[in-house]
Amino acid sequence: MALTLDRVTVCRGRHVVVEDVSLALMPGRVTVILGPNGAGKSSLLQAMAGLLTHQGDVTLDGVAVATMPARERARRIGYLPQDAIVHWDMRVDEVVTLGRLPHGDRDPDAIGIAMAATGVAGFADRPVGALSGGERSRVLLARVLAGTPQWMLVDEPLASLDPAHALDMLGRLRGIAAGGAGVVVVLHDLPQVALAADDVVLMKEGQVVAAGPCETVLTIESAAQLYGVDFADIKVGDRRLLVPVQRPS
Repeated sequence: MALTLDRVTVCRGRHVVVEDVSLALMPGRVTVILGPNGAGKSSLLQAMAGLLTHQGDVTLDGVAVATMPARERARRIGYLPQDAIVHWDMRVDEVVTLGRLPHGDRDPDAIGIAMAATGVAGFADRPVGALSGGERSRVLLARVLAGTPQWMLVDEPLASLDPAHALDMLGRLRGIAAGGAGVVVVLHDLPQVALAADDVVLMKEGQVVAAGPCETVLTIESAAQLYGVDFADIKVGDRRLLVPVQRPS
């Protein structure tokens, strides 16, 4: 169930925020969208989810996302926005159950699998307002996962997490992809990208400047061109982590 973009352009008012993007994203892999602030990453993710009007085509297994009935689109594509919040102090299991709304049921198996995969079953009866930021992030991920989408689109899920919870979240996203779903995630931190990504999409000023397997696309040189600072790489296991370094004065 490939997610394909063909010459996608997104405008906000008169300003072009995503310009002429063409990509073919494959299920079973974690694709990270990476770029400086204002590069158009979140807008591109929203276009993939069918939430922004755009030019060009976004298709899922050959079907235009924009023409899908809203319920079908919600069943097939799960979207977790940046800084997602819960407006009512509901129990954790009630929040996760909301992920079944597109299906019109309360499938206990899907809900249980989602809660187990995200590690929230142990506090299912607690109110969301009593949770830490990391716990709440996992609950919101479980809510999306309970809908059993073919694709999960996740915007900056690590923004408010400490290192331990960030690593935990990355591991859970990789586990979701290993289960066969496609995962597309917007990230900022380059070491985290190297730990999470199978593929990367590098964006700058609304355009894709490179895309492909992480180990070949995300290099010291490409990162320096993207961000305008120098980087060094550190070998960790079978992955190379890029870290910014200060240029000599």
